[in-house]
Amino acid sequence: MDQLPSDEEIARNRRLLHTAVEHPVRQDILRRLKVKGATLTAADLESEDLSPRCAGYHLTQLEKVGAIEVAETMHVRGQVIRVYRATPAGHELAPA
Repeated sequence: MDQLPSDEEIARNRRLLHTAVEHPVRQDILRRLKVKGATLTAADLESEDLSPRCAGYHLTQLEKVGAIEVAETMHVRGQVIRVYRATPAGHELAPA
């Protein structure tokens, strides 16, 4: 039987989640995923200011704290493409 997290662990996880979503790029990711059914990949975030590698880093950080999750993986030309969607926690923390 799994043990429930302590109040300290819950508070720590909440702090990590809030800290992770403070970054402007991560706020933009969550804003884009706020629409019901919305998904995106690192390539979707690519811009003049944000490389796919950097976008992937921010997606990974949001995934680590439970704000987003992998909805699907695709294999394209030898690469694994991850498609992300927001979790309930991510929806709650997404900026308006």
